[in-house]
Amino acid sequence: IVRSELWNPAKHADPKSLPTPGQILELTSRRNINGAAYDKEWPERAKKTMW
Repeated sequence: IVRSELWNPAKHADPKSLPTPGQILELTSRRNINGAAYDKEWPERAKKTMW
């Protein structure tokens, strides 16, 4: 774990280079889920279901 440099910010991926949860779901569902809609609706859905 130490050699992996998990805590080294210089080794971290740029968050903007990562796909959104909606993009991942859209691709893994063979486009049965609208990724943009999922990402847009997520904040309200999380507020209602997680807290």
